[in-house]
Amino acid sequence: HERGARVPPPIAHTLVEQRAILTLWALVQSPLILGTDLTTLSNETHNLVAQQGVLSMSEDIALAFEALRVNTSDAGYIVWSATSKAAGASMAPAYIAVFNLWNQTQSVQVPLLDLGLPPSPTATALWPNGSPFHFTATALSASLAAHEVLLLHMD
Repeated sequence: HERGARVPPPIAHTLVEQRAILTLWALVQSPLILGTDLTTLSNETHNLVAQQGVLSMSEDIALAFEALRVNTSDAGYIVWSATSKAAGASMAPAYIAVFNLWNQTQSVQVPLLDLGLPPSPTATALWPNGSPFHFTATALSASLAAHEVLLLHMD
């Protein structure tokens, strides 16, 4: 390296953890500030910070809040809900994010009533290659890797 050239430090978080961090950033609509040389971003990091669905969500959110926290011996996850500016005064969730708090994979069953969702809704995942999920008449079900987030745009 050239004298005085800055070598970027390695990222200490896994890609899964980076997605969780960026999801929280987008939910609370914080400015995204990258303290790095943008010409040397890895493809992985570029794809992460340029994920159009997540960026669009951040611009669309009217209100985001922690909707549910489960921290028992059987489960550990936090669910955030966000409303859309396009929905006006409606408090119906437009986005749902489920964060796995555990250091291991866990299956989550999030009651739809706790989120203000109707029975058997439909949604689109905003992070590509994320964990599969499905809705039953009463719950959102998913198996999430350690520290993974499931980020959904409600259809």
